[in-house]
Parts: sequence; structure tokens; C-alpha cells
Amino acid sequence: GDVEGSMAEFDRAIELDPRQKA
Repeated sequence: GDVEGSMAEFDRAIELDPRQKA
């Protein structure tokens, strides 16, 4: 996969679930 795509998905997931960031 592309790093940019992975990072975008990860960032989006964190935005949806801020708890995952911790």
C-alpha cells in the first residue's frame, strides 16, 4: 500500500476515535 494512503486512513481513524490516539 501507499504510505500516504495509510497515513491518511490512520489520521482519519484517529479523528473518528480520538481514544485510539492514546
